[in-house]
Amino acid sequence: MDLKNVTIKVDSIEKVDLSFGTKYVIKSDGKQFEFFEKKSDGTNTKAFEQYSEFAPPIGTMIEVGIEEKPYTYTSKKTGKEGSGINNIIKFFKGVVSNTSTSSTSDLSTSYTQETFDNKFPKQSDNSDEIATLHELLGDHEKRLKQLEFRLDAENLINGK
Repeated sequence: MDLKNVTIKVDSIEKVDLSFGTKYVIKSDGKQFEFFEKKSDGTNTKAFEQYSEFAPPIGTMIEVGIEEKPYTYTSKKTGKEGSGINNIIKFFKGVVSNTSTSSTSDLSTSYTQETFDNKFPKQSDNSDEIATLHELLGDHEKRLKQLEFRLDAENLINGK
């Protein structure tokens, strides 16, 4: 199995129920990338488990590990043979950037005093500040999971 790391922009995500299982199709710049929910033994695929953890929103740039599987077909209309490549997602490495919304999930984000004051205005009731801190914590926890997935994927590629 020859794996290739690619960065794709999530233009759309489609869930397709087939007779033999559920397939997810991510469309990106006119190409399709797909993964299945379950393996043939009934357990979840690694790609589905990782996707379920962070489900990238539309517009997000993500890194994925794919296997390119060539295929051939015969057109029902013309009878001519053709070929193509299925891009099978084996794992998600993580979010590269999120262009659909502003994101604070990058652990290396540096805050200026102005940014800090805007995010945490002085107030007598600290409930808004606490809510914002919880939101930031959640973003960082998601980023940590993405980094752990990336490490798992790199270990898989390197045979560790």
